[in-house]
Amino acid sequence: MHLKNYIILLFLFLLIFKGNAEAEKDESIVIIDNKEKLIKPVSVNYHEWTGILGEVCRLINKVLFDNRLIVELKWKGPDGYYLFSRPSQREQNKILEISIISVTSRKRLIKYTIVPWRNFTGDFINGKLKIPRIDDRLLTVTGYAVIFVSYPSLSLNPEEDTALKCFDKTFKNVIDYESSRTLIKDAGNTGLDIPSGIRIISCNVFKYYIDMEIAVSGSKLPGHSRWKTVSRSRMLRLTLIPDKGKIKRIWFMPEDPEIMEKYASFEKEIQNIFTGAVYTSINTPGERNRIYDEAVKRIRDLLNEENSKYETMLERWLLVFKTVSNRKAESRGQARGVSTKPVCKTLFSGYTPKLTPDSAEDFMPSIGEKIDNIPAALIINLQDLLDLFIKYQQHAEENPGHWESGNMILGAGEKEYIPSEDEILLSETGNRIRKIITSESKEEIKKLLKGKYDELRELKYMMFTFTHADVMGSGRFFYVNTIEKVKIDL
Repeated sequence: MHLKNYIILLFLFLLIFKGNAEAEKDESIVIIDNKEKLIKPVSVNYHEWTGILGEVCRLINKVLFDNRLIVELKWKGPDGYYLFSRPSQREQNKILEISIISVTSRKRLIKYTIVPWRNFTGDFINGKLKIPRIDDRLLTVTGYAVIFVSYPSLSLNPEEDTALKCFDKTFKNVIDYESSRTLIKDAGNTGLDIPSGIRIISCNVFKYYIDMEIAVSGSKLPGHSRWKTVSRSRMLRLTLIPDKGKIKRIWFMPEDPEIMEKYASFEKEIQNIFTGAVYTSINTPGERNRIYDEAVKRIRDLLNEENSKYETMLERWLLVFKTVSNRKAESRGQARGVSTKPVCKTLFSGYTPKLTPDSAEDFMPSIGEKIDNIPAALIINLQDLLDLFIKYQQHAEENPGHWESGNMILGAGEKEYIPSEDEILLSETGNRIRKIITSESKEEIKKLLKGKYDELRELKYMMFTFTHADVMGSGRFFYVNTIEKVKIDL
């Protein structure tokens, strides 16, 4: 195509589209933005997507299990694995292991081993098995990682077994397992660039990978460069069945998968949106629908268009359970797409997750009425609060709390502090005074006090925060989470 024709085609696309557009140049497809600039293809950061998925597992634990499980994330280096990397990717030469562990028994319920897209092998190297049999436990392949799963060999009690099944079902929903494992019928090896002289035993094509078994003379696998171009958009799991020797297997990443991704140039910004949405959801799980809507708006503002791929992916990762297509279908009285019901309706009999902040009243229910009688944190109540502070401070000195050994089986630490009622009331009163002092002007405070509390000058107390542990088969237990020494200058 001549340069003049290319320029005309370029501006036609810019007139039609508000955002980015595809254009033809030298018989190739390129992406242009709304400022007439070519978008240079960039490598997709599969490592970053994998890390965000790990944090989603923590969100699952928060939303469905109220942190009654332990989610352990470990990035493991190349030691113990055989990974082939491009020079620019060596700093990302790691694999993520996600272990889901019971708080009470410390048994590992399930482990996911996640390999960001790359070339790697589970074969024997120099006589040592580099990826111990994980190829036998392939879960699926997503658009950013190959995922293996390991289930426990230890016996689990009924509630642990239920937790395992629920977590695994939710995780599979997050990664869109059913879609990724659906065989593309009649695909075979059509359209694949298969090296010559290869006899294909079987070839199954899935959404994100090709599972191919081949037979060759001898025991050597054909050179890497011959396989990286078999598919331009899918991972390739290649199994060599030799006429003698052991079966060998190797995974190949497409040579240039980034050219297939129209939005790769915006990937870092999109990943930042995902990361922020997931972390915010972990801290405020009850706000996930609002967080999702705000994140979708940011994605659309960035791309200047709707994008079902990222929006549906974010919906799954935030456990929103409702797609854009669902909302449109519901308005027509239909239902389609992802189920609008949570994947685990009931985790355990009689269990209700606690999504509100843990409070002093949770820790010591008998103190609730006295806390309610403490005046609100308003400047007009400052004198009353100071009088109460002096009272509770004296009582707390006479009746301090104590340390005791914690029952770790019930989710406690090795040592637990048990504050007295007076210490808690002093903390609650001090927190209200602190809020007034930090939000009002010194002039207003001095005018109100009129020199009545000059002897105080500074207030000192211990501020407590609380947490809880839900123990399968035992119930919910509250503990002191942090103790902070607070000083307020009047």
